[in-house]
Amino acid sequence: MSALPLIANDRSEFNARLGLSLDRRLAVFRCTFGASKIDNKFLENANDAAADFKAGRIDGVVLYAVYTNESIASQFALFWKAIGPSIPPWLVAVMHDVETWRGQSYALHGDHSTSINTLIGMHAAKFKTFNSQLAYANWGDKQELVPRLDSRVRYVEAKYSSEIPSRPRKVAQQYDDGSSTYGVPRIGGVSLPRTAPGGERVDSIVFPAFATAKAFVASCRPSVAAKPAPKPPAPKPAPLPLYPVSLPDGLRDTSRHYWLGVTDQGHVQLHKDHKLIRTL
Repeated sequence: MSALPLIANDRSEFNARLGLSLDRRLAVFRCTFGASKIDNKFLENANDAAADFKAGRIDGVVLYAVYTNESIASQFALFWKAIGPSIPPWLVAVMHDVETWRGQSYALHGDHSTSINTLIGMHAAKFKTFNSQLAYANWGDKQELVPRLDSRVRYVEAKYSSEIPSRPRKVAQQYDDGSSTYGVPRIGGVSLPRTAPGGERVDSIVFPAFATAKAFVASCRPSVAAKPAPKPPAPKPAPLPLYPVSLPDGLRDTSRHYWLGVTDQGHVQLHKDHKLIRTL
C-alpha cells in the first residue's frame, strides 16, 4: 500500500474543537468571517494549537478567513485583532476562503480580483512572503470572483468528487467527509480517509505534492520549519593541577604584597601582607 501524502482536517465553530493531539500534523481552522465575526471556537482552537505546537504534536497551523464584500482594511484588522499584533510561531499560512454564497444575504457576484489580491498582499507583507498565502475556492467561484488571482498565491480547490484535477498553482484539494454521496479521491490506488483521527466526520484537505507537514511548513515559512538546534553549552575549562613547589622564603609580588608559600605537607598557601588568606 502506498504511503498517503499530507492530509489536514478543516475545522470551524461547526465542528468539535481542535483538541490536544486530535488532529493531524497540520491543523487548519477558521479565524474570521469578513470584518464582523470571529469564529466562535477560534480562541479554543488557537490555544489548543499553541499547546500542541509547543509540545511537538503538530508542525504548524493554517488559519482561514472568509472573504466578504466588506472593507478589506476592516477584514485585515479583525483577523489580526483575533490573533494579536505579531505572528505566532505556530501560524504558517493564511487561507482566503472565496465563495459566492448563493442564496445568502452576503452573496458575492462578479470580479473581486483587485480587492482579494490587495487583501492577500496585505497579509503577505505581514509575513514578508507570498509563500504564506493560499486562496480557497471551488473552480467555478474562482473563475467568477477572482479570475485574476495574483500568480504568487497558491490555490486550494474545494471539490467534492473522486477526482483531483490539475489547476494552475494548485497545491491542495478539499474533499468531502464521506457522509454524502460525493466520492472520496484515491491516491496511488488508496482511498483517502473520510474522518479525522478521532473518528469525527469533517472535511479534509489533501496536499498531493507534500509527504509531510514539515515539508509543507518549510514551503510557507522556512524559519518555522527549520528551528535552529540549541547551542551546546560551552565546555568548562579543566581545573589546573596544583604541583608542590619548594620556596625557601616564599615568592613575593612586591606590587601587591602577596606571597605564595608551601607548608611541610606540600600545601600551597596564599598570604597577603604576611597574613594567611587561604590554603589552595
